[in-house]
Amino acid sequence: QVGYESVNHHVWRDRRRDIPASYIGKLIRFTETSDGVYRYTLTAEGKQCHFLQFLINASNFTWRKAKAGDAIDQKELDEDIQHLLSKLCSIGYMAMDAKDPNVTKAVIAMDGKEGAVGESNGRSGKSLVGELMRHVTTIAYINGKKRDLLEDQFVWNDVSEKTRVVFVDDVLQNFNFEFLFPCITGDWTVNYKGGRRVTFPFSKSPKLYIPTNHAIKGSGSSYSDCTRD
Repeated sequence: QVGYESVNHHVWRDRRRDIPASYIGKLIRFTETSDGVYRYTLTAEGKQCHFLQFLINASNFTWRKAKAGDAIDQKELDEDIQHLLSKLCSIGYMAMDAKDPNVTKAVIAMDGKEGAVGESNGRSGKSLVGELMRHVTTIAYINGKKRDLLEDQFVWNDVSEKTRVVFVDDVLQNFNFEFLFPCITGDWTVNYKGGRRVTFPFSKSPKLYIPTNHAIKGSGSSYSDCTRD
């Protein structure tokens, strides 16, 4: 645990979080079995963490069967654990400033319920993860429901050199994900209103978080390399 007085490099003033925070230790511990399956245990602090409990609940896709008294096999429980681990890894990835050119990802949050393309399955807390990032780092919020979103030359107008995560909230069906490939894997060019144009190099460009109620379609190696569900 260190305070800002111990930071010996420059940070933007509006990136400071002057809240009475303290380090309370580990909240959750994951272990991997010999056959590659994950298990976890919560610490006493983890059991008291409301947001961690929310993530656990949002990763539970067996609750309907449990409520109905139906049998739940271990494979289904293991999948719930995998969902939770994926959420935690994605949050950690977005919280870090560091970027690796060999690991260029956009974090896409979709409902675990299977459905046809076009079927909307909301209310599972996807946007709350974006709100978490708002309290952790500097984000730019983009309304993904705009029908002309990708035709707007000023779509990234709120993205600045301080932005660490671009939160494109609730994109529409048939969203053209390939439009974002250059922003994910390379430099990020922003056209600002007023005529100014800036290109942020990959090392300083933000990461992307995209919650959606619809399956994002895509194929090929570029698609699989740029997404993390």
